[in-house]
Amino acid sequence: MSSPIIPPKNTLEARFFWFKKLRTMILFSFVLNILYLTGPLFMMQVYDRVLASANIPTLVGLMLITTLLYLFFGLLDHIRNQALSAHGELVAESLAKKAYTQSILNNCEKSPTEAKKTAIVDVVTLRGFLTSPTFSAFFDLPWAPIFLLVIFGLHPVLGVTAVIACIVLAILAFINERLSRQQLQKATGLNTHTNNIAQSAQRNALTLRGNGMIEPMYEKWRKNDREARQVTLKGSGINSSFSTTTKTLRMMIQSFMLGLGAYFVIKGELSSGSIIAGTVILSRALAPLEKLLGGYSSVVKARDCWDNIKTWLFDVDPDENKTILPAPTQSLSVHDLSVFPPNDNTQFIIKNIQFSLKAGDVLGVTGPSGSGKSTLGKALVAAWPAATGKVCIDGADLQQWTRANLGSHIGYLPQEIELFEGTVAENIARFREDAEFEKVLAASEAAGIHQLILELKDGYNTQVGPEGVMLSSGQKQRLGLARALYDEPFLIVLDEPNSNLDNEGELRLNKTIDSLKARNAIVVFVSHRPQLLEKADKLLIMGKGEMRAFGPPVEIVKNLQQKNPAAAPPPNTQTST
Repeated sequence: MSSPIIPPKNTLEARFFWFKKLRTMILFSFVLNILYLTGPLFMMQVYDRVLASANIPTLVGLMLITTLLYLFFGLLDHIRNQALSAHGELVAESLAKKAYTQSILNNCEKSPTEAKKTAIVDVVTLRGFLTSPTFSAFFDLPWAPIFLLVIFGLHPVLGVTAVIACIVLAILAFINERLSRQQLQKATGLNTHTNNIAQSAQRNALTLRGNGMIEPMYEKWRKNDREARQVTLKGSGINSSFSTTTKTLRMMIQSFMLGLGAYFVIKGELSSGSIIAGTVILSRALAPLEKLLGGYSSVVKARDCWDNIKTWLFDVDPDENKTILPAPTQSLSVHDLSVFPPNDNTQFIIKNIQFSLKAGDVLGVTGPSGSGKSTLGKALVAAWPAATGKVCIDGADLQQWTRANLGSHIGYLPQEIELFEGTVAENIARFREDAEFEKVLAASEAAGIHQLILELKDGYNTQVGPEGVMLSSGQKQRLGLARALYDEPFLIVLDEPNSNLDNEGELRLNKTIDSLKARNAIVVFVSHRPQLLEKADKLLIMGKGEMRAFGPPVEIVKNLQQKNPAAAPPPNTQTST
């Protein structure tokens, strides 16, 4: 169901949509800008009536009325500010789930985009702008003509002067936009790249320290950071110069208006109170434009973020039109599967892969490095999409399953284990809100890690820290295995599941595979070690992205011996190819 804050894609309908959403703020802004005339009108009455007549009761009455109007102004201004903040929060809340989903799934798409990659940051930036004073200036700017009309009412020449001043400042704002926007956009891209370098260095601190790479990486970061700061400084300098020019020009215009008003007072065409009132009103008319120029960098960032958001805002989530399929119990089949790497549709990583497995089968995938084994694993769990062909569970293409439904029937242990900040139990339970501890316990026992968890400081409540920093590589791998086994999935894909295990861990892994086979799950694992590959009922040998051989291990060895007896592996190492 679409969020009520998401506008229609049609431009005209979208404008009407935003008018309806913000009409309360528009109405409040109109009343507030009318109330801004309280001060100037009070000044006119004091100078032209009270001082001339020395009437104290009139002064007291004017002060009481002015006080009430200011209190009403303050109340409305507070309500408008709260409403704008609430609207910004509503926008962020409405976009949060889609932004998060898009940023995550972007890395699993055939053609990931930078706009989707930064979706979460874009929403946060937009929210910050919508709750800022700069955004409120947009609601005050349309009412500037009210103040100009009042100035015209004081004297036509003052009105013309005020209009010319507004036009000059608007031209300055336009020139500022043309000159500084490109620099600010370039600075944003460079800052993002610089931050990515720093974050990558933080994630790989051990590698940098162990290989003496801290200084070289610092030089790389410093070079990019310096360029980003120089471009930012140039863009900010342009904006700052226009902002200063605007402020200076406004003060000059106000002084000119004061002098011009004094001239008309001498000529008897204007009252003395009108001089002050006209100057204050002009200042109010120019204030929104000056505020927008002062916060122009935030306007540009918000506009760019909104442009990025629009690239995915209207994308229909494929899960919305899918039905919930029954739990799989029978088979896994791969039909002419070919996969491109993300952002590169010119060369397949794997191509024309075809095989089928039935419940209870254990498939071992082996082959030299770079042959496409890990890519096959990613495709089997729908982490990477198929370029051609398809993967089916119980005859249903993976694309027919909703993400949540498919995820509950699949367990995946990637080659590089990623744990998330939280407790051991939360990581095993995949952070599901409806997680049952009995299932967490069953998964840990199936993975043979229950006793190891109990030896941790707080057992299942132990905080693993960011990226599992509190655990060893072997512990993380076994914990990742438990996560893959949570809630007894039908298909379990394990990529090098024994790469960080000791002998005890490997023995436990062998028992885990036996137990999975016994409950009729399908297990696909990638490995080079003969001891684990001996557990496979079927063997798939990969080479240069293609399937070199598939079938029972005995048949594969027999075929290899017939083709090349000298090169065929002996029976006890037959699966290490």
